[in-house]
Amino acid sequence: MSQKEINFKSYFLFFLIFIFHYTFAIDNFDECGILEKKIKENHKKYSLDEPWEYSFKSVYFFKDTKNRDKYLRSKDNNLYLESIIPSKNNRKLIRQYPPMTEVIKINEREVKNLTDEDINRWLDLLEPSQKLLIQIRNAENNIRSFSVLKEDYVQNVRIESEVVSVGNIDSSNSSYDANIILRAYWYNDAFDNIVREANEEMFGTKEIKDPWYCEFTPDQWNKMKLFTHNVRYTNLISQSTEKQFFNYEIYYFPSANEEKSYVEIMKKEQVIGSFKGDFNFKAFPFDSQKIIFNHYIESSSDLIYPYFQEDILEETSGFENLKFNEWTKKDQSYNYIPYKDKRYLEDSYVLQLGINLERNYHYYLLKIFLPIMIILLVAWSCFWINPKELEARLTVSIVCLLTLIAYTFVIDKDLPKLSYMTIMDLGILVSYIFSTIPTFQTIYVHNQALADAKRIDKIFRIATPSIYILTFFYIFVHSLNGTTNVVEALTLR
Repeated sequence: MSQKEINFKSYFLFFLIFIFHYTFAIDNFDECGILEKKIKENHKKYSLDEPWEYSFKSVYFFKDTKNRDKYLRSKDNNLYLESIIPSKNNRKLIRQYPPMTEVIKINEREVKNLTDEDINRWLDLLEPSQKLLIQIRNAENNIRSFSVLKEDYVQNVRIESEVVSVGNIDSSNSSYDANIILRAYWYNDAFDNIVREANEEMFGTKEIKDPWYCEFTPDQWNKMKLFTHNVRYTNLISQSTEKQFFNYEIYYFPSANEEKSYVEIMKKEQVIGSFKGDFNFKAFPFDSQKIIFNHYIESSSDLIYPYFQEDILEETSGFENLKFNEWTKKDQSYNYIPYKDKRYLEDSYVLQLGINLERNYHYYLLKIFLPIMIILLVAWSCFWINPKELEARLTVSIVCLLTLIAYTFVIDKDLPKLSYMTIMDLGILVSYIFSTIPTFQTIYVHNQALADAKRIDKIFRIATPSIYILTFFYIFVHSLNGTTNVVEALTLR
């Protein structure tokens, strides 16, 4: 295993695994017990308490979320840096050149003039030990360069974070609950000989044609003292005390089609807890938000590179099965975030999985804005009442104002408690102001301009709703232009 893009074995292989496992059971072999014994016997010989490093590409570029075969391009047709693997040679570069840094040249070739196929073909022809000179444009619009080997050694850990459910999305606290099946996969070629020795003890031959599969409890695993990667969520607020499953699995895939045999280790656990998000509600209730899960690998080594397998990310993340009541799911994305572990001097990465949601704003239009508009229309109806009927006009306008205040108290539980104003807040504030206009206009007309009252009323009948609509439209457009997380249907850019 030497590349990030290597696909996981097909479901057919898993079918063979279980058939083989069942065949062992028929022959009364405790194949996993024998494997456990062989691991303990060879522990020191193969240094099984130490990590195994593999050759990986040193630099990765972002792919288009809608077409994983294509690179994401800037407006100048340049590439975007996705990640630099945290090998011994590269760790200092991680924070200097964060994800989404614009890549202008690779080995003096301008990427804007190269197709995706040209870039892939050219990079594939380079030897692993050759250097890549990467020229970038940073956030300050400065041109910088750095060099890396085409490939370098790191401990790669593939993560599958299957989000089973998301609930209790708390807008005011930017938090949500989630139930996740977390799988972490890593490799160790030292197991090849151990599995063959176990096979020889059972069948008298080291030749293995079918895949192996064994499952171990945490207690069994700890007794074997094997090197282990522990994945934690850096944005996990609290974890449920409910009993959750936790186990380790070892898969052995024999060589096929001239490929090398390899052993894949999987740690599988269930995580149920409350997570912290980073919500921006300026466009509320026309906002889109991202549910995030930040994966960090705790290990005795800092040369860890976590990654998702892109071609099966949608299948393994559980995205297709997720359902929401107040939100519409749009898509998912991932990102690398530089992260400094207090135990190490150099930076590593947090691998973030994001699920993009759009708020179902129709509820707020029908249940909040529409009733407010009806209250305002009733308040403005006093412009049609005879100006001499002071008591009647004041009664209508003041009752409507009180009704509006009472209604906003009722809907307050549906609004996020924030230190800044949202579209909803500004809309309600403007509605308060325009609901008081009939009261002040009535008092003014009755006391100062009763003779000219009918003409003034005609002006207010047209001007008041018109100015209200224009004011609200300005707030709407200004707020939407001031934030990026707006529902797609209302995006003005």
